[in-house]
Amino acid sequence: MRLLKGIKHILLGIAIILIGASFIISTDSSMGGYGEVIVLIIGLTQCIRGVKMDD
Repeated sequence: MRLLKGIKHILLGIAIILIGASFIISTDSSMGGYGEVIVLIIGLTQCIRGVKMDD
């Protein structure tokens, strides 16, 4: 069961990264540049948390 929790965290992190990437690509995004980077960092940390959970 612990493996499934890790995979869920990895998938959630990938989803957050994709949402952040769509903000970066969008021309009418008004997050000011910092918001997109913060969303990407949150996604990366979520993925790393999921990888560590698999161990």
